[in-house]
Amino acid sequence: MKVAIYQRRLKSDQGQIPSFQDLRDFALGQGWEIYNQYQDNVSIAGNSRRNAWQELLADAALSKFDLVLIPQIDEVFSSVMDVAKTLGKLKVLRNWTPVLF
Repeated sequence: MKVAIYQRRLKSDQGQIPSFQDLRDFALGQGWEIYNQYQDNVSIAGNSRRNAWQELLADAALSKFDLVLIPQIDEVFSSVMDVAKTLGKLKVLRNWTPVLF
């Protein structure tokens, strides 16, 4: 299985959330292949265009990986509606069945 790893980091968050290495170690421990790592860096004062997240979604549409790992759900989604909308898009693109922990 190919996985993508996504992280949105506040510049002030150093060391407070799992790192790419933690997520890589988890994926490799499952026997998964890491397709790519995507990271958006944002400041607490400003909004981010989240270019890496948009790139990840574009790659998902092209079926470049099977699963997305994120360290915290609130790094990606601002609301439950945002989760449902994004997962709905992915399901249409890839017929994915989402699994949330």
